[in-house]
Amino acid sequence: MPILSFRDPDPTQGNLLVALAGPSGSGKTKSALIIAQSYAGCGRREGVASKILLIDTEAGRGQFYAEEHGYTYAALLPPFSPERYLEALQQAQEAGFEVVIVDSASHEWAGIDGVVDMAEASSKKGLGKWAAPKYAHKRFMNGLLALKIPLIILCLRSKEKMVQRGSDIVSLGQQVVQEKEFAFEMSVQLLLTYDGHYDPKAYPPQYKVPGRLRPVFKGGQITEQTGVDLHAYMRKSGDELLTAATDIARQGTEAFREWWKSQPKPVRARLDSHKTDLQKICQEADS
Repeated sequence: MPILSFRDPDPTQGNLLVALAGPSGSGKTKSALIIAQSYAGCGRREGVASKILLIDTEAGRGQFYAEEHGYTYAALLPPFSPERYLEALQQAQEAGFEVVIVDSASHEWAGIDGVVDMAEASSKKGLGKWAAPKYAHKRFMNGLLALKIPLIILCLRSKEKMVQRGSDIVSLGQQVVQEKEFAFEMSVQLLLTYDGHYDPKAYPPQYKVPGRLRPVFKGGQITEQTGVDLHAYMRKSGDELLTAATDIARQGTEAFREWWKSQPKPVRARLDSHKTDLQKICQEADS
């Protein structure tokens, strides 16, 4: 039996893994909830609580936002082993959540009985003590990639790293508290500075935004529009967008102009290459 099935690629398939890193007070949890709510509700706040799950490892602090945002809550208590993190996410998948926030994924690495603790507790010496813990972390990451939850947002702590160079103490900037290759597996990673603000040009090593998603994560502050744009950009295929745009264009220039203004910037960007043809359709409908 063949092991491969050949088909045209579909950018709307697969899950999104978005990492929001930052120091205390940078707005990680708040920003995650803003994205989750506007993504799940396409800009509407009503009826989204059953679609969003916040998995809280921060001693109950994930409940502080209940009056502002609609979501389902679950506490993940120690031990913060990679296996328990994966089990929690698999349980969320089985429950049918469309968006899952993990606050914080840093505990899987540096929390109680996380990867670092596992290594420190090993009887092995040197690098050998990291073999089993890193294998457990690898299994967690592989399991994370295999999940079918449409959007998973992972909040990550960061802290300033200082090194001594000669007689000087030098800052290397904010370092994310997770395994050093964690960002490789993310669809997007942002380093927040304050109140959900981020600047991909400020410290490039801590950012990952693929070209296709740059119109969504272009810098500034995370707002409800971020989630709306992300949903519109990822959940509509190019064919679906072009079909919808063509149908509107057949109603004439005025109808198409109003529809165009109502679309998020990422959607308009995906249709730019068809704009001339769409304008011709509008002109034919007007005549």
